[in-house]
Amino acid sequence: MLDDESLLFLFLIFLVSLGIAFTLIPRVPPRLHTPLMSLTNAVSAVTLLGAFLVFAVATTWLETILGGLAVVAA
Repeated sequence: MLDDESLLFLFLIFLVSLGIAFTLIPRVPPRLHTPLMSLTNAVSAVTLLGAFLVFAVATTWLETILGGLAVVAA
């Protein structure tokens, strides 16, 4: 079970990575779009598996909600 500090730290990492992604993705040249999208799809599949694992072993309502949101987001 995650304590409040760990959960806050993971949420901050998520927010920072989201900001970096929204900053970098529009700057990708069209020539690199297809290779990067195939890599992104592979990363998304791994993220989805991790989200299923979090959702499956959730012990609190907060973990259940966050796992469900991770499944929907992935």
